[in-house]
Amino acid sequence: MRFFLFLIIFLLNYNLYAQSIPRYVSLKSEQANLRVGPSKDYPIILQYTYPTMPLKVIGEYEKWRKVIDIEKNEGWIFVNLLSSKRFGIINPKENSIKVFKKPNDKIIGEIGKGNIVKLNKCMNNWCKIKIQSYNGWVKSKFIWGVFDNENFK
Repeated sequence: MRFFLFLIIFLLNYNLYAQSIPRYVSLKSEQANLRVGPSKDYPIILQYTYPTMPLKVIGEYEKWRKVIDIEKNEGWIFVNLLSSKRFGIINPKENSIKVFKKPNDKIIGEIGKGNIVKLNKCMNNWCKIKIQSYNGWVKSKFIWGVFDNENFK
């Protein structure tokens, strides 16, 4: 009986901490080193200097996360430098995209390629974004940092 109780507690705790891969995260630090391997002993590939930069987690090793960025730079970052808060980068084929008051509603502006935006929620291939004090909806296909058909609140 104790074994089964232990097994149930272990599985519940494991599921609470297990996270899916791949997944998107963001930098919470103003400086973060992208390294060749999962240790401070490995050489630095590059240094990120912009908090909220979205990254895709593609691997895990202890307290390190293997990530890839929009430019396809790939390496390892210490987990304490990452946040689960969602951000995205506007990434259209053109230089800008339209921002809507609501999905398929009135156009309220445009946003340029390369801007990092807060992702408040994504539903039905649309994301509600925030940049500075501006809010609006854009099609998720123009955002790097969102999976196809991903929904979240």
